[in-house]
Amino acid sequence: MAVEIKPKRTSTPSKVPTTSDLSDGELAINTADQKIYVRDGMSIVEVGSVGGGGGGSGMVLKQQVFTSSGTFTLPSTALPLISYLVRGGGGAGGGVGPSGGTKTNASAGGGGGGGYREGMVNMTPGTSVAVLVGAGGVGSAAGGGTSGGTSSIAGVVECRGGAGGAAGLTPDAAGQGGASGDGVLPLPASAALGYAPFRSTGGQQGAVNSTATSAPSFSGECIGGGGGMRAAVTPAPPGAGSGGSAPSPNSGQNGFAATIVGCGGGGAARNASNVAYAGGNGFRGQVDIIYWDTV
Repeated sequence: MAVEIKPKRTSTPSKVPTTSDLSDGELAINTADQKIYVRDGMSIVEVGSVGGGGGGSGMVLKQQVFTSSGTFTLPSTALPLISYLVRGGGGAGGGVGPSGGTKTNASAGGGGGGGYREGMVNMTPGTSVAVLVGAGGVGSAAGGGTSGGTSSIAGVVECRGGAGGAAGLTPDAAGQGGASGDGVLPLPASAALGYAPFRSTGGQQGAVNSTATSAPSFSGECIGGGGGMRAAVTPAPPGAGSGGSAPSPNSGQNGFAATIVGCGGGGAARNASNVAYAGGNGFRGQVDIIYWDTV
């Protein structure tokens, strides 16, 4: 889909923005010179010029969103630059399996959030690149949640999925939360400009007693799921799966599934019960690519 955005601009010939005009990673355009600039740290870098590229009379900022794997082709009329935002799949929460007929307490960890990275890289108009979108992890009652899948733009950047939360299979023991994914930039720094680090959180550890919460610092772009516990659970932030709650004997609850890109699912919980409960699923990753095209 095409998204029209009006960045900072000037129609004064030969005028170049300064670092006081732009935030780090922000774009500006000189419509008289038909040049695009970006702030990179404490420097202003010219990243594109319409020049003779297609003979267009103007430019539009376009965005392509990948919710499944595919191929991105930069139009031959576009500037030789793309901006990307990549998020790995969230890990699933762990489950609490059956206990052989014995009623026990158990809790499982939440899944980790997928890795996250945004930045820019030069790309030749008319060429194509493979895009991979990682799936969300899958929860079950039989064991730990599976990890989320890796999202990537081939040769440019990859973001690994969050790890699955550990199962609560041992009576009166808590499953560990899954680790967050990371954002990896394979290209050397001179080839790609990454303006943000990976920002995700690991999943919350489960808790089998009524007082422990083991709450993580929920923050960032891709948030880990909450752990299950034998108490009232503090809900995870919107998007991440909350852990199951089992405050009463002979009770239990599945972990909740994540609902926002890259977030982890919640872990399950059981209180004096021999019933199996499943962890919540993690949410898939996503790749957004933005570019300037002539019109």
